[in-house]
Amino acid sequence: MHFVCGGAFQGKKKWVKSFYKLDDEQCRWFNGYSEPVFPDLSSCNGIVIIEGIEMMIQSLGSVNARQEFRSILEQWMDWLLSSVQNKLIIIGCEIGMGIVPLEKENRVWRDIVGWCYQDIAARASRVDKVWCGLAERLK
Repeated sequence: MHFVCGGAFQGKKKWVKSFYKLDDEQCRWFNGYSEPVFPDLSSCNGIVIIEGIEMMIQSLGSVNARQEFRSILEQWMDWLLSSVQNKLIIIGCEIGMGIVPLEKENRVWRDIVGWCYQDIAARASRVDKVWCGLAERLK
């Protein structure tokens, strides 16, 4: 699994497409900004990209969200290990830096996303941070 994170509009999607030399027919792309639901990967093969993971995490709510996410992450890891051809790339927007939101629910969401990103990074074989279109390998 490859985790790519960075600020909004910093070129994460473009960098992933360039790094993997992908066009839209070569992979299955799930977009959490247009449909914030966790995808079931069981019917997928090959390269899967999940973009906007922070929006999917927000759909969990706040009670037991991290535990629910860990369960989903385990399902994705099982899928990933089911075939050597399967590749999973998760793209997440960094929402933990900057101004702390005034609304409690947004602060809670921000915290949960940070914890889930730690879980993703721990399980990922590679982690990159993209800023200004440039990637810095963290793991």
